[in-house]
Amino acid sequence: KGKANPIPIFRPMLKEAVEPIGLTIDRKIRFPWYDNPIDGSNILNAKDTVHIAKSKVLQLCSVKGWAGITKVMDMIGGSFTKSIHAVDQTIPTTAPRQKAPQGSPFAEGGIVVIEGRTGVGKIELAEHIVTHCATQFQMMPIFGTMGPRPGESTRMAVELLRSTVGVFRHLNASIPQDDVQALVQVVPPNLAGSVPMLGELLNGQEVARSNSQIFETAVKVVISLLTMLKKQTPVLVVLQFEHGTSLFPSTTKEDQAIFWRMTEDLTNLVRKEKSIAGLILCCESELDNVAVQMAKDAGSFLELRGLNEDTTLEYMSNYLGVPEHTIPVELRRFVSQVTLGNPLYIRETLDQLMQEDHLRIKPGCSAHLSAGTLERINIAAWNHTQMVGGTVCLLESLDPIEAAALKMSTCFEGAFTLPDLAASSCSQWGGATHFDL
Repeated sequence: KGKANPIPIFRPMLKEAVEPIGLTIDRKIRFPWYDNPIDGSNILNAKDTVHIAKSKVLQLCSVKGWAGITKVMDMIGGSFTKSIHAVDQTIPTTAPRQKAPQGSPFAEGGIVVIEGRTGVGKIELAEHIVTHCATQFQMMPIFGTMGPRPGESTRMAVELLRSTVGVFRHLNASIPQDDVQALVQVVPPNLAGSVPMLGELLNGQEVARSNSQIFETAVKVVISLLTMLKKQTPVLVVLQFEHGTSLFPSTTKEDQAIFWRMTEDLTNLVRKEKSIAGLILCCESELDNVAVQMAKDAGSFLELRGLNEDTTLEYMSNYLGVPEHTIPVELRRFVSQVTLGNPLYIRETLDQLMQEDHLRIKPGCSAHLSAGTLERINIAAWNHTQMVGGTVCLLESLDPIEAAALKMSTCFEGAFTLPDLAASSCSQWGGATHFDL
């Protein structure tokens, strides 16, 4: 049993040391999602993570009809430029090449919030915004990202510290290459007492403090350093909290609270200092948060919902490297309906079709779909993909009454009745064994 159809088993691999997050010694930007791809992608299995990540940016952001890139270009000005995403692109130390449009959050300081499900394009847009601001406006990037695992706030603290020190090093070559030594040199005297604890954190040692205490100390130092940096250069702070579906949402409750407190601290700083901008990436925003309110008031709140049928076709053309008119009509319709326009799901669907030899690509020429393929596909077998796996997790996380209504819906014909709709929204009675409608 099991020999005929072996089950693949995950094998943990040692993670080699990576370059620092943010500005590197060779004046390039190392984005945190190159090493921690919390968008559900398998970029870590690629031989060249930087090339793959930049390819994703080019393929998605060059879709002309996508509302996401249109909104972003209105804020940063001009049109989408592919050349700035070259693998060997460096950040110049000369004067800014251009200025951000008047009233833009990147011109006079402000907050941009990008909200959307995993894979809808938040990371691609963020990478383009950061790269454009760094190469054109001389706006230096600082990163702080968190994933779904408990205690991720310490990783965010480390990223904020390392990327902040990286900007000081970019502006002053005499700053030591060692992050702890550099922190000792740049930290203001009134916060020098926190350096030993933060040094332990940066060196990967166990710190005898709670996650919230560590993070609060790190934030005080980062805010102080940002106040110093803005006198030398404009700064763009990128904060991200990415999470999927969990049966136990309370596991990330503390980290989410820490994340949104950080966004409030950043927003308060942005209001005081005109040379600092903030970019916040999240799955679901807190409407009463000051950062979200500030972005909505300024018109810099962007909610991503996915591509429509036309932009899905253009994205498929970019990803497959073939002209749009050569993509079979039935393939366009199938991908658009199955993926709901999520770019990550589109890539996964096309990859599966090619892997199973249903879809054959002649680069630059055409795409050929085998006859009758779409009727034979068993999407349930794609449970290793984010599209199917994430959907299953979402269904399993539903409350009992909602789950029951969903299961019954597969047997219903026509629209739900009023009692059906009532049953699907009465989670407060999820533990009941009997109820009347």
